[in-house]
Amino acid sequence: MITKECYWFYVVTNCGTKAQLQEPIIDLARLERHELTKVAHYCISVDALTRPMQVREECPPYGNRDGGV
Repeated sequence: MITKECYWFYVVTNCGTKAQLQEPIIDLARLERHELTKVAHYCISVDALTRPMQVREECPPYGNRDGGV
């Protein structure tokens, strides 16, 4: 039998520095929530992390290319 205790929600904070796993939430439905009206989705290909990064933007219209102003 599947119950609400079968689903745990894990939250990891400080991912950019020293990741910390917070206490798992077992009954997520009991928490206050707010409706989302817009959600953005991003998909990357499986090999995206193995290819070198490619910058596709032009230089900004301000300052010089050598870093001066």
